Amino acid sequence: MITKEQQEILNELNGFTGTEQYHRFSILFKEVLTDGVKHFCERLECYWIMDIVGSVQYLNIIKENKSFILWKIKRVGKGFNVSAFSDYNERDEVFNKEHLLYTQDGEYTDFALNEFEFYQCNEVILLKSEYWKMTTMNFKDFNKMVKIYYPLNKSKSRYLIIFNDNSLHFYRYSHDKKNKWYCLTKEYSKWKNEIPHNLPEL
Repeated sequence: MITKEQQEILNELNGFTGTEQYHRFSILFKEVLTDGVKHFCERLECYWIMDIVGSVQYLNIIKENKSFILWKIKRVGKGFNVSAFSDYNERDEVFNKEHLLYTQDGEYTDFALNEFEFYQCNEVILLKSEYWKMTTMNFKDFNKMVKIYYPLNKSKSRYLIIFNDNSLHFYRYSHDKKNKWYCLTKEYSKWKNEIPHNLPEL
């Protein structure tokens, strides 16, 4: 159950859809925060979460996947769990365990939200709303505009899309309540390396 105060915080954070500058949060780490994550840390007094993120960047499994990592903090009783995933599917715990990169538990937290997710792209730590641009199309309307699409991961949530005008884009399909398509922002190009070699001539 989300409280009114928690919903207000989430609404604030969802208002961040880009960043004007990047912010160093520690002289110990080279990772930087977007405007949205900086606001998140200050609003919830939780820079300690970024300290956890920064402190494990030396791990090989993090280095190998840092072009895209989903970080998740979750309250567990009076304590907390912080975990990192190379990919994530809210409906498939087995899939999530296979893509778990790191996890850490703590005995106590006063973190204001029940749980929260954010992304890391190389050295940039950013909010999900700063990473995705939501389309206004539902599944049916979206398909009318698409010539072909290729699944790029096992959960079939990430796709390479070729539209009817032959433009090529990367999208994620949300399996949640609203069945919306999300467009990857142009700043991040991890999935360009996953384009199939047998694309048809357009």
